[in-house]
Amino acid sequence: MRAFGRRLNDAARDMTPQRLNWSVPNCGTCARMNLSGFSFPYCLYALEQGLGDVGRLLQVAPPGAATETRRSAEAVYRAAVILTCAAWEAYLEDLALDALLRVAARYRNGESLSAAAQEVAARTSRQIDLAGIQWQDSRAVQTQRNVLLGPFNTPKATNTDNLFQKALDLERLSSSWRWKRVSAKESARQLDTLVTLRGDIAHRKKGLHRVRKQAVVGHVTLIERLGVLSSNRVRHWLLDAVGTSPVGWDEVPMRAVA
Repeated sequence: MRAFGRRLNDAARDMTPQRLNWSVPNCGTCARMNLSGFSFPYCLYALEQGLGDVGRLLQVAPPGAATETRRSAEAVYRAAVILTCAAWEAYLEDLALDALLRVAARYRNGESLSAAAQEVAARTSRQIDLAGIQWQDSRAVQTQRNVLLGPFNTPKATNTDNLFQKALDLERLSSSWRWKRVSAKESARQLDTLVTLRGDIAHRKKGLHRVRKQAVVGHVTLIERLGVLSSNRVRHWLLDAVGTSPVGWDEVPMRAVA
């Protein structure tokens, strides 16, 4: 049991980088996020890597007013929207899975948890054979994602709330998506607009409006902010669950997002 507990602890710890001096590449287009000096879950690092790729993609969009040039640039911008949504969707699943692993590790080791977190951990142990998984193998852990989280797509605000409600019994994650002069309701509306656009592009819907470069930059900034706020909210859930600050997971202030 102790050996298994160590493996499960390692799996949870491996998903969280040590304190890093790192920031997402600016690429001359997207807002720069500076996470220097903070410890944060690996999923947040992966999100910023994905959004950095969006910035790189925007750099290759050809400039110019010629018809074919505009069409080529438009294709790049549409691809950037799809890539932004893909990074957001993967981030949410990894964030929920990270929190589940952490409470499952404490549950299996007999460590203290809040009553609510004990129920979440017990439910997790009933869903999969925790002892039978090679937790040091990240791919083996990822294969359990659908079992633990269920199918997840179209990551609009309501679906995101449902994911974390089902996985962690965490109510209305989207209520934390607010910052200066932007309410949680408005940020949820902006996210839904982005995800709807992604669907329209993917399904080649007729009458689709042009996607402009500055709109894509705005979508990336939105996802960066929602990513930080979601990470902070789940961190607070873990703090309530275990009674202490989660290891390797600082609260990231909004000033880290340009």
